[in-house]
This record gives sequence, C-alpha cells and structure tokens, in this order.
Amino acid sequence: MAPGGFRRISAIVLDLDGTLVDSAAELAQALNTAFGPLGRRVLSTDEVRAMIGDGVIVLTRRALAATGDMPDEAGFDEALAAVRHAYDRLPASAPYDGVIETLSRLKAEGYALAVCTNKPEGPARRLMTQLDLDGVIDALAGGDSFTVKKPHPGHVTGLLEQIGHPAECAVMVGDSLNDALAARGAGLPFIAVTYGYCHGGIDELKADAVVDAFADLPDVIARMSSPR
Repeated sequence: MAPGGFRRISAIVLDLDGTLVDSAAELAQALNTAFGPLGRRVLSTDEVRAMIGDGVIVLTRRALAATGDMPDEAGFDEALAAVRHAYDRLPASAPYDGVIETLSRLKAEGYALAVCTNKPEGPARRLMTQLDLDGVIDALAGGDSFTVKKPHPGHVTGLLEQIGHPAECAVMVGDSLNDALAARGAGLPFIAVTYGYCHGGIDELKADAVVDAFADLPDVIARMSSPR
C-alpha cells in the first residue's frame, strides 16, 4: 500500500473470454463441428455461453453431458481433440466494444497489462495476435501455463511474478466467480464487467467496482489509485 493509505496500481490482470472478447459463438461452432459426426444435437450459442469459464476440457465435458451420454475416456479424448481442431480453424472472436482502444490507452498511461485465462495458452496467444494485441499485452497465462488455474490464486500471482509487479500494486478485471475468487485469494481488488458470462447475479461476485462498459475502466482504476 502506498504512503497515505491508498493503493498505487501499476498492473492490470485481465480475464479473456467474457471480459475482452465474446467467444461464445466461436466456441459453439467448434463444439457443433466436432459433435456433428458423433450424432450429437446442435448446441445454441446461449447454451454454450452458460458453459464457458473453466477451460476447454470442462467445456467439452459439459457440452457432451448436455447432448447425450458421456463417452468413455478414449471417446472423450477424441471429442476434445476434435473440438480443439475445429476451434483452431475459426476466425478470431470479436472484442467487446471499446476493448482495443481502452487497452491501448491503459498501455500508453504506463500500466502493465496481463491476461489470465483458463483457455489454453496456445489458442489464447493466437487470439492476441489475431487481434493485434500481442504488442499491448505484457504477459499471458493460460489454463495450462501453471499447475493451477483460476479460481486458484496461484494463477494470478504466478502471472504477476512474470511481469515483476507485486499483488499490492495490481487489480484484476473479469466477469465470473472464478475471476473474483482468484483475485480475492491473491489479494487484488476485483473489478467486474456486467456484460460477460457471469452465471449468477453480478452481486454474488462481491466486486470492489463494477463497470457496464470496458471503456469505463481507466477512470475506475484511476479512482482506486487515489487517496481516500
């Protein structure tokens, strides 16, 4: 904590799906492409949106459970590989309004920016490149980057170690309970976005601040860094 009793924020940890990009349509397409040859029914984007947040393995398991019997281990591995293959060949998910411009502004203002996602690191990095954000984001940790992932706080603290910023100088931005729990466990204030994939009420996240638009983020963080 900075002198005077306030937090001087220098780093921002950002969730990806549901915070920076709306990936539900692409994930639904990948699942349906993979499941079609298996005789599974088509999943709607809204159904898939409710399954997002714990990485592709859990997403595939939830989608299989929603469309029929769960296969054996070999069958699951085959379905998972097919989902990954289909997703890798889809165009980039669209960023939410204001994300690209706001991240560029935050970078110009001197903040370190790091992405903490349960999406595997490879697809997450590819998405950053497709959106021309790889030069804006200082570090990225996927769900397979460490031995733990959100909601474990080690996913956040490991990422902060990579960029050399202590937890007391950082804030986390996300849309889900996993994000909120990881931030709280790591000792970071948590800012919730209201437009993402929160599966419960936004009040359940017990966020330190809430934004309806990503473009509001710089002003909220500036207020968090001001004396009270």
